[in-house]
Amino acid sequence: MFTGNIPNERLGFPQDSFLADFQVSSVEIENDDGSKTGKATVHISYQSSNYEMLVNMKDGKKEGDGLILYANGTLFMKLKFVNDLAEGIVLKKEQNGRTILRGELEHGKECSVFEEYDSSRNVTWRGFYQNGTGDFFFPLSEVAYLDSLAH
Repeated sequence: MFTGNIPNERLGFPQDSFLADFQVSSVEIENDDGSKTGKATVHISYQSSNYEMLVNMKDGKKEGDGLILYANGTLFMKLKFVNDLAEGIVLKKEQNGRTILRGELEHGKECSVFEEYDSSRNVTWRGFYQNGTGDFFFPLSEVAYLDSLAH
């Protein structure tokens, strides 16, 4: 088993990316040869809370599905990694399993539409991102209005 620091302890994201504020405290990789390849548990902190991320590592880089778990083991966030960067759909959940955010990442940065949801799964906020920066943000009242125009 490899235990220690992997280069780029910002979870493989650029400083201006979606997960730039997550801090890595340690990485444990299950293997028999001491390499930086295998199933990994990445211990991270974010906003004064501790989490574990389960992800495969290949030569010290995150690869494939990544699950970030609350301290009690329930799912906090689900994303996918390609060559150490987040790509594709990201889901953020409350401890009760309810999805509170959905969006898309490209090269570790926000792209396309991000939405936040209330307890009834209604959209409460919608924003459009390109290359990690928001171009248009819509509060709840405008989301409802825009949704009514689409139907």
